[in-house]
Amino acid sequence: MTNIIEEIFIPAREYLHTKQDDREQIIRIGRDITNCSKKLIFSLHRLDLTNGVSINDSIKNEMFKHLETISNRLYQLNIMYGTNKNLRSTISNSIEELIEFLTFGYFLKHQQLLQFDKLINIIKLLIKSEDYNGREKEQYFEVILFIVLLNNKDIPVELLNQVDALQIDFIDISDLLMGLFDCTGEIMKLCISNSSNNSGTLELTNTLNSYKYLKHLHQSLIILKQQFPILSIYHGVFEINGNYRSSLVINKKMDVFTNSLNKIETTLIDNLISDQEILQ
Repeated sequence: MTNIIEEIFIPAREYLHTKQDDREQIIRIGRDITNCSKKLIFSLHRLDLTNGVSINDSIKNEMFKHLETISNRLYQLNIMYGTNKNLRSTISNSIEELIEFLTFGYFLKHQQLLQFDKLINIIKLLIKSEDYNGREKEQYFEVILFIVLLNNKDIPVELLNQVDALQIDFIDISDLLMGLFDCTGEIMKLCISNSSNNSGTLELTNTLNSYKYLKHLHQSLIILKQQFPILSIYHGVFEINGNYRSSLVINKKMDVFTNSLNKIETTLIDNLISDQEILQ
């Protein structure tokens, strides 16, 4: 009897230990992706993109360092996810933060939404870059930053061919929506910063354009909610089963988005009143 128990118990124990180790490693991976993505967003706020794309070497090297960490963690995550799909909710939080960085970087230059297929290709490039070192690795980061995000050009065909067969299962289109919600907060900060430090017509024009973009996006999301009133996101995946707790996530994000718009409107009105007082 003892041998039979050992035959059942020992493999089960080892399996549970392995799953726990995987869980802890994925949590660490997610934490690193989140931290580096936040630092990259901070770097984007420091860029001056009014006269083309100009990034000094200090900021570029800093961003490359964070991208290198992210590429390594995504590479690990892509390997581990197949046997740890139950940790989808743990993974989605860090992926949303990464998407927030990518969508914000794309918006800064183009005032447009980063499309899902282009987002996936960027993630694939980050993972593929882990196969290289030094200058070869940096070339992938340059494509992501200077060609895709900050110049809105297509990814070179030779690079697309390299990553075409790469499967990415840990990102869902719901992650893009949630990351986009968070990105609106960064756009709000940018609008208020630009309008508060307004030194000319260009900055004010950019602020108004950003506000119009957010307003249009907000209206589109309201229509989406009206069409799918029970739409929710649970463990990083869309659901339409009317789950109250998971629907709270989208509702809360919408409330924050609405508050961001109100803050921009208040700032613009304050500036308008100040200008009128100066003219008088």
